Amino acid sequence: MEKVFCVGFSKTGTTSFEFGMETLGCNVYHGHWELKHHDYMLALWVNRDYEEIKRMTGYWDAFADAPWGGTDLYRALHEWYPDARFVLTLRDPHEWYRSLERMVTEFDTNLETALDTFHAKARYGFTHFMRRRFGISQLAGNREKIIEQYKLHNKS
Repeated sequence: MEKVFCVGFSKTGTTSFEFGMETLGCNVYHGHWELKHHDYMLALWVNRDYEEIKRMTGYWDAFADAPWGGTDLYRALHEWYPDARFVLTLRDPHEWYRSLERMVTEFDTNLETALDTFHAKARYGFTHFMRRRFGISQLAGNREKIIEQYKLHNKS
């Protein structure tokens, strides 16, 4: 089966994409914090271990959520799988940010400490991904920076 990569950021319909791909009969990589492959894959991307990422892509047909979406990984994926399909899921940038912020502040509404609390609640991979992807240590004061990087990714 041809590979299908959703390259849109988390919170842009990635779960719906996953269910749609399953409905079509694909073996889907689910980007959920409770699945052990997810934190592993995020760590691989953060550390730029493309050899292991390529090895891991052999296990699934369709991929969504970080690190597939919201990163520059699509460039390597296109080299490895030139016949793959790439789907960019989009959402209004400000609505997307509000959804992202709601997720990250689920346990702590203080924008200065929310990422640390999210990490402490076993969301290690996504927290580390957020810090590395956006170059931030907290949400406070970084809304526009995060939204701008979201827009730049979608443009590229």
